Formats: sequence, C-alpha cells, structure tokens
Amino acid sequence: MLKAALIGYGYWGPNIARNLARSQDYELVAICDKDPGQLAKARLVFGDSVAYVADYRAVVDDAAIDMCAVALRDAIGQEVARAVLRSKKHLFMEKPMATTLSDALLLQKLAEASGVHIHVDHILVFHPIIRKIKAIIESGELGELISFESNRANLGPHIKRDMNAMWDLAVHDLAILDYLCNGQPVRKVECMGQKQFGQ
Repeated sequence: MLKAALIGYGYWGPNIARNLARSQDYELVAICDKDPGQLAKARLVFGDSVAYVADYRAVVDDAAIDMCAVALRDAIGQEVARAVLRSKKHLFMEKPMATTLSDALLLQKLAEASGVHIHVDHILVFHPIIRKIKAIIESGELGELISFESNRANLGPHIKRDMNAMWDLAVHDLAILDYLCNGQPVRKVECMGQKQFGQ
C-alpha cells in the first residue's frame, strides 16, 4: 500500500482526498494547503487520521510518502509537480498536466530520471458510458469511424480564472478521443469557440 499525500484542498482536492482515503491501494497520510481555512475543512472530514501541512515542501521532503496528488492552479502546480518528481515520488496530477509542450516534456523527463509514474486525472475515460462506446467501436459494429464530434454547451459549475475553456474542459474531449482511437493520430481537428458576453 502506497502512502499518499494530497497537495491542494481547493475545488477538486476534496474529491481526490476522499478517493485516496477509500482506496485499498493507498493510505492517505497528509493533506497540504497553504490556506488554514481549507485545512480546517479537511480536518472536519478526516479528523486526526491524516497530517495537515501548510508547506508543500514538507510533504515532498518526507521520505515516508510514496506518491503525491497535486490539485493546484497551473502556475504553482508545475513547480510542485517538478519537486514531487525530483523527490522520486509518483505523481497524480489534476488536469491539465501542463499548458505548454515544454512543461509537459520536462515532467516526463523528470519522471523517467526518477523511475516514477505520472498519472493525469482524465476521469471521463473511466466513465462506464465511454467504456461502453469503446467496446462497441472495437466490436466492429459501427464499421470504420471517420469522424467524431463533441460539443460543450456551458462552462460547468465552477469557472476557473487561471485558464480558459480549452484547457479546463476541451481536454476531456481530447482525452476521450485519444482513448477511443487507441492513441492513433488524428488527421484533422476543427474547433469553434465563442466568448461569453462580459467575460
């Protein structure tokens, strides 16, 4: 059983913490957030079963911790992710993994050098409906697929201010497409977006 720490108990962090605590493969041992109010919220859920830490470096430097789940905004998330990988800990990264190719390649290079794994939280590829669609495709029932279409009609319940809809939402559709196509290259992508009035 891997000892796990969560760094970032903001919007999505409570979901990750809950799943780590319920897992039979991980033991949630620490929750880290620089906001004392967020740590207080976590304590209401997890009591004394985990340590509460304000500085992520204390978690990264703890040799007893095997993996870190990072759920932070991209700018600070990159810094923390690099520190996690350099400390030879496995990394669970809330999407997006990075917003530039160079940042993503650096994380890959660090993981390979440290002999650890990175998992990016593209949760929809695990959804039963998406799994069913893949099974139908692989059965040959639909024949050769030549086109996919996806549509996002709203921005969801929580609008992030540090990234746009492409990085926050469209990445789900791209991850699903990659999964359904077994990682085969897509020949052409067309995209249309619309800015909300007043945004």
